[in-house]
This record gives sequence, structure tokens and C-alpha cells, in this order.
Amino acid sequence: MKGGKAKAEKAKRLFKVKVKGKSKTVVAMGSSGKSNWDLLKSQIEGNGKAKELRCEREKKRLEREARRGKIRDGKFAPQARRENRQETRIVAVDCEMVGVGAEGRKSALARVVVVNYYGNVLLDTFCAPSERVTDYRTRVSGIRPQDLKGAPPFDEVQQQVATLLRGKVVVGHALKNDFKALQVKHPKNETRDTARYPPLRRTDLAPGVGAGRMKSRALKELAAEHLGLEIQHGEHSPVEDARAALYLYQKHRSEWEREARGKGKKKRPKAEATSIEEEFKSASGVEIDEGKLRRLKKRERQEEAEERKRKQEEKDQQEGDAKDDGYGLDLFVSE
Repeated sequence: MKGGKAKAEKAKRLFKVKVKGKSKTVVAMGSSGKSNWDLLKSQIEGNGKAKELRCEREKKRLEREARRGKIRDGKFAPQARRENRQETRIVAVDCEMVGVGAEGRKSALARVVVVNYYGNVLLDTFCAPSERVTDYRTRVSGIRPQDLKGAPPFDEVQQQVATLLRGKVVVGHALKNDFKALQVKHPKNETRDTARYPPLRRTDLAPGVGAGRMKSRALKELAAEHLGLEIQHGEHSPVEDARAALYLYQKHRSEWEREARGKGKKKRPKAEATSIEEEFKSASGVEIDEGKLRRLKKRERQEEAEERKRKQEEKDQQEGDAKDDGYGLDLFVSE
């Protein structure tokens, strides 16, 4: 009985019945005069402190993500597509320059980055210019005086990059500037410049001498439009810029490579007949140059080997892409 009486007394304290006409409104009341919902809400929020803590934790998390370069104003920054740090046939390069000479107008290499086909860094190094730096261009380049203290000399960096790029297809944006800063040359048929590819350019509609000509677009603009990526948010990151150019190339790769192969086909000089033609002449009793025949056969074997290698690399690359379910894959699929 005592237990029943205690429960009844508790119910009286917690509930108050108000009668309005024929309808009844039951409001749960606590000892403090607050409804049960208010009490529960205050317990969950901890009188506002718990909510503040949650907001603070979420704010810190977003700041960490932003520092890592993953999220910026709702857009993603370029990340590596998967963990594969091996050298690949296709690489991307980007350089940052500082100003030397009078008023810093002349550019000199200060940092260079090379990434593989999956966006993983193969080389990222600062470079000490041979001339005195007069403008670090930090607002854009991100280079500061302490970055160049103890940095390897230009000749050493140049040799590293030249070795890494040799025999590879090089992707980048406005590669002419990067090659000029590196003072290296690369075969035109093995460069893929997103600043020069027609589908990624626009017609200049401004009145004047250059009206109607094709004009290069900014890499930042292309990355946002074609990939939904945010780059060059303040100081430039050569890693992000190289990845952005690489992923633009990957998105248009099929059509781009078809066009490149079509332009790259060279007509065989009339004087350079095939080995079969020379052997046919020999069988017909026509005197031929044996040395010339050997050269022709050697060249044809080299061409066949290069073609087999190219096809195998394309096959391996396609298989790798098919298995790849990494970051942003849907953005980069061709066609």
C-alpha cells in the first residue's frame, strides 16, 4: 500500500490537469515547473554546454579537413586516386617560380612536383636559384625564404626531373613555362598540355586583333567546371595543380589520344621503302643495298616493339582504371 501511495503522490507532483470546457489538456510538469520535453531537452543539451561542445568539435573537424586540402567552400581539392607510388608511363608536372633580377621580373625555378598517373607524388623538391631572389611571389607561389635555405642547386634538380620525365608522356598546364623554368626539352608528341587542348580552350570574343582566336583558360576555372575541384585557393599548391591537369587529361584521354595518334603518324619517305619491297626487288634480279635492307629491318623491328609496348601499357592502364574505385573516379572516366 505504501508503494501505491508513493506513486500517487509522485504523479500529483508531475502532472497537472487543466479542464477547458469539455476538452482536457494534460501537461506533464516537473518539480521546476517545466514540461518533460523541456527537461529532456535540457538534459541532452546540458543547459547549452553540450550543444556548444558539439558545434566546437564539428568546427575543428572542418578546419582540419580544410587544412588537409580535402574540402574548400563545399568543393573538393584534388587527392591521389589510390595508393600506388610506382613510376607510370604518364606523369604530370607543375613548377613554382620566384622572381630574380631587376624588380623580380625574370622567373627562376623554386619548386617542382611530379606525380604519377594516380596522383601520387614521385618528386617534390625546392630548388635554390642560381641568382639572388628579389621577389618570392609568396602570395601565389607559396615560396618563403626559409624554403630555399639548404635546397638543392638547380643543376641537381634539373637532372632529377629530366631523368624522371625521359620516355614518358608528360601532362601539365602551360607546360611551355614549366619546361622553360626547368630548361629541359621534351618531345612534342609526348606532351599533353591542358592549356593547348582545343576542347578545353575558348574563343576570344573581345574586340580587337585577336578576336575569334582560341584562348587558353585558367586551370582553376577548368578544374571547377570539368571536375568540381577547388584549387589555387590563395597560395598555389604545385601538387594540386599537377593533379588537376592530370585528371583533366584523364577525363578527355580517349579522344585526346585518338587525335594525338592521328597527328603523330608520319608519312614514310619515298626513299625509305619497306624491307619487303627491297626483298622483292632482290628476288626480281634488281641489285639492292644490303646495308639499307638491314637498316630497314632493324627500324621495322623497333617500330613493332614500340607498338606492342604502347598497346600493353594502354591495356594495363585500362585494367587499373577498371579496378580503381578510389577518390573521384566518376569525375575522371572518359567518354
